[in-house]
Amino acid sequence: MNSSPQNNELQGQLLKIEQLDFFMMSLDEPNRERHWADLRSKVPWAQHVTGVIGFDAVHRRCAELASTPYFITVDADNIIHDSFLNLEVRVPEGRAIGICWGSVNAINGLKYGNGGIKLWEREYARNMAFHELGSGMDFCWDVNFKSIPEVHSTTYVNGSPEQAFRAGYREGVKLSTVFGRRVKAVDAPRMIDPYVQGLLKQWCSVGLDVHNGEWAVLGARTGLIDNLRGKVSNEEVSDFEFIRKRFLQVEDIESALSISEQALSHYTPYRIPIFTAEQSRFIKEVYAT
Repeated sequence: MNSSPQNNELQGQLLKIEQLDFFMMSLDEPNRERHWADLRSKVPWAQHVTGVIGFDAVHRRCAELASTPYFITVDADNIIHDSFLNLEVRVPEGRAIGICWGSVNAINGLKYGNGGIKLWEREYARNMAFHELGSGMDFCWDVNFKSIPEVHSTTYVNGSPEQAFRAGYREGVKLSTVFGRRVKAVDAPRMIDPYVQGLLKQWCSVGLDVHNGEWAVLGARTGLIDNLRGKVSNEEVSDFEFIRKRFLQVEDIESALSISEQALSHYTPYRIPIFTAEQSRFIKEVYAT
C-alpha cells in the first residue's frame, strides 16, 4: 500500500484509487486532447466531461455521471503521474469531503494543490455551490476540503498566452486574500500567511524560461494588483470572460511587465522582481531540492 501520514490522518473507509470513476474536465484548454489521450492510456475507464460552463456546474455534472460513491476529477491541463493509481486513501465515514493532491506547476515549479488531482464524495460534488452558484469563493477554503501535499501530477497552463495569463491572474487574486477575503494593501504582509505569500511571489516572478511563462507572470501580477486595489470580486475570479477582457487589454507583453513593476510599487506593499529565463531555471532547480 502506498500511503502517507496525511492519508492516515483521515480515519474511516479505505479507498483504492484504481477502483474509482475518473473524469477529465475540459473547456477551452489548448492541450486538452493530448492530455485526454494520456489519461485514457493510464485510466481506460475515464470519462471526458467537456463544454460545461462554470466550476460548480462541471463538478455537479461529474457527480451525476459517477457510479462510485467517490470519484476523481482531473483538470484538462493536468497530466497524472503513474504513482497516483497505486494510492489508497482513508476517508471519514458519513461526512461529505473533497481531497486535493499536490501538483508540479510546469511554469514556475511550485508544488501545491493548484491544478492538482481531486477526489470527491459524490453528494458533496452534486451539491457544489462555491463559485458561480455560490458566493464566488473557491472550494479550497471549505472546511470539508482537505489538501494532501504529496505530488502526483504536473500542471501545464502554458498552452497559449491567454491560458497562462488566466492561470496566473486567478492565483494572483486568490493568494492575495485571507481565505477568500480581500484585505487592505497595507495589511497584506501581516495578515496573509507567509507560506501563501511565498507562493504568490513565485507566481509573480518565475517562469520566463518556459513558453508563455511571461504571460503567467503578468497574469499573477495583474491579479495581485487588481485584488489589492479592490478592482475584482470573488465572482469575477471564476468568470473566464472577465479575465479574458483583462487579457485583451494587454497590447505588448514587455511593456505590460514593465508597467507592472511601477503598479506593484504604487498599489501594493510588494516589490517583486521578474527573473530572467536563466534565473528562473536556477530558482526552480533549487526549489526542487
